[in-house]
Amino acid sequence: MARENCTILTAASSEVDLRRQSDTESLFAKLRPQTVFLAAARVGGIVANDRSPASFLYDNLMIETNVIEASRRNGVEKLINLGSTCVYPKFAPQPITEDALLSGPLEPTNQWYAVAKIRPSSCVTPMSPAWLRFHLGHATTSMDRMTISI
Repeated sequence: MARENCTILTAASSEVDLRRQSDTESLFAKLRPQTVFLAAARVGGIVANDRSPASFLYDNLMIETNVIEASRRNGVEKLINLGSTCVYPKFAPQPITEDALLSGPLEPTNQWYAVAKIRPSSCVTPMSPAWLRFHLGHATTSMDRMTISI
């Protein structure tokens, strides 16, 4: 990204609650990003996911819904949805390839987090023609190596 001569904007969860539509809209209106790397998520590990599946599903769906809509409303040109290996089937062939997505059952202990993280891939297609400039992509990576997030 440094080679592209771009400004990297970040927003920590202590600064904005992306589960709240008004907070997300205000952030996007203020920052006016051109490209968004969606790495934000409620995470907590296997035990937390297993104990609070509805909370993980709800919080992550709200974050993604609000970021996607704020991106659309503010003319974001590209949205890249960062996932993790948990969005792939429990017994996906290794090394995992993108075609493995939705090809089998998810790991039950974190399936609701995974379902929420998979969802953005399917929600762009039905949007209006004005949405045609908007692209949604996937990047599978270890989240601890990512330095860009919103």
